[in-house]
Amino acid sequence: MSTVSTDPELHRYLLDYLDRGEVKTFVEETVETEPEGLDLRDRDLSGLDLSGAWLVAATLKGSGVRGTRFFGTRLEDADLRELNLREAYMVGALLSGAELDGALLDRADLQSAEMECASLSDASLRGADLRGSGLVGADLSGACFHRADLRGTLWGGFIEKGVWVETTGLRTDLREADLRGVRLQGVLDGADLRGADLRRVVFERVRLRQARLSGARLGGIVVEAVEMPEADLTEAELRSHAVRASR
Repeated sequence: MSTVSTDPELHRYLLDYLDRGEVKTFVEETVETEPEGLDLRDRDLSGLDLSGAWLVAATLKGSGVRGTRFFGTRLEDADLRELNLREAYMVGALLSGAELDGALLDRADLQSAEMECASLSDASLRGADLRGSGLVGADLSGACFHRADLRGTLWGGFIEKGVWVETTGLRTDLREADLRGVRLQGVLDGADLRGADLRRVVFERVRLRQARLSGARLGGIVVEAVEMPEADLTEAELRSHAVRASR
């Protein structure tokens, strides 16, 4: 069984494959050797197929990734801050604990991506497809999900070393986002949900202090535990028969 390696000689050995353009071999060797912390800063990775590669804790800050494929890529704890990942193909990518602060992910395909405890603060995900992705414990503060598809996403928290960690989205922009059927959990104080599709959403355990929900579609929602002090529900589609409290 292979073990995770931070051996600098191994890193140089692996990066030599990239330098020679032997991308497939690079991917295969990373899977075999499981390196941790590869330094890919400022490299031009544009158009490469890094699907399935083991890039755990790798640093890609400043890299060119236009057209790069990250299908099922292991990117746990990776540094992807401020990276331009517009329209990136990242279906099934493992991004738990990854740093995506300020990254540009507009129209990216992140279906079934695992982003548990990832940091997405101030990231842009306009029109991104996040169907079925995991956002448990993720930091979404200041991120923009305008018109993003979030159906089937997993929200919530867990106890780690005696501390409760949960999805947090302070001032998150979720305007016109599609959240139909999602079980919302976490802290979304100041979130902008104007025009969002929240039909059949289950408010399982969520705080929406000063959230903006004007024009949101709220038909068929289920309210289990929600705090909404000073929330704006102006012109929200909320009919008397549309809300069902859980028992």
